[in-house]
Amino acid sequence: MAATAARGYGVVSGGAKGIDSVAVSAAMDEGANVIEYLSDSMLRKLRDSGLVREIRDGRVLLLSVTVPAAGFNVGVAMMRNRYIYAQS
Repeated sequence: MAATAARGYGVVSGGAKGIDSVAVSAAMDEGANVIEYLSDSMLRKLRDSGLVREIRDGRVLLLSVTVPAAGFNVGVAMMRNRYIYAQS
C-alpha cells in the first residue's frame, strides 16, 4: 500500500469485512484517500473516532444509498457494487 499511496492513488471499497477493511486500514495508515460505498449502517461506522478524524481531514468519504441506521441487506450490497466498480 505504501507504493500505491506514494503514487497518489487511494482505495475504493465496499466497506465489507475482510480484505475491504484491511485495504482501507492500510490506506489510512499511509495517508491515502479512501472512498467507501456502504451497504449498511453508516452510524455504526461513525462511532470510530479515528475514522471521523479522517473524514474531517478530507481523506475518507463514506457514501450510501440507504438511511444511516439501515441494517445489512443483500440486495443493497449487490446494488452498491456497480458504484464501486465504476469508481475503481
